Amino acid sequence: MSVWKGWRWYYAISLWLVGHSHKTGLWLSGVGGTGKTTLVYAIQKLIISLRLKDPIKSSSCQVTMAGLVMKSACELCHLYVDHYERFLEYRNVALLAIDDLGMEPERIVKYGQVCDPISELIAYRYECRLFTIVTTNLPSGDIRPRYGDRTADRVNHMMHVVVMPDFNFRLCSETYHHD
Repeated sequence: MSVWKGWRWYYAISLWLVGHSHKTGLWLSGVGGTGKTTLVYAIQKLIISLRLKDPIKSSSCQVTMAGLVMKSACELCHLYVDHYERFLEYRNVALLAIDDLGMEPERIVKYGQVCDPISELIAYRYECRLFTIVTTNLPSGDIRPRYGDRTADRVNHMMHVVVMPDFNFRLCSETYHHD
C-alpha cells in the first residue's frame, strides 16, 4: 500500500490521474475540510470535459459519454434497503465516487439479515476492476475494524491511498471572509 502524507498528496493524485498506477481507485482520507469532496468534483468536471466514452453503456450503435457519479455512503445504504435495483445500477456504473465513507450506519438490517452494503459494493467493484473514488474522514486504523479484513485488503490492493494534510480549508476561508 502506498500512503502519501503531507503536501505531496497533489503529486500522488496527479500521477494516479495520468495513469502511472495499476490501481483502479483513489482513496482520499483526512479530517473534515481538507478538500476531499471538492477534489472529487474537480475530477468529475475533468472527466466530463474529456468527453470519454463510457465503456459499459456504449455500444457499436450508440456512444454514451462517461461521467463520474458521486453518491454518499449514506445514500447508497438507503438505496440498498429501499431501492435495491437502483443500488445495483450505481454498483455497476463505470466511474463511481463514494463520498463520506464512515458516515453511514454501521449496521443495516434488511428482511432480518444484517448487511454491509459498502463492503459488498467495494468487493464487487474490486472484482470487476471498476474505477472507484472514496472520500472519508475515518483514520486509516479504523477501516479494518469497521469493514473487516477482506474489504481493507481490497481497498489496499485496488486503491491509491492519499492522506490529505491536517489543514481545514473551511476554517481558513471563514477567517478570510469575515474581515
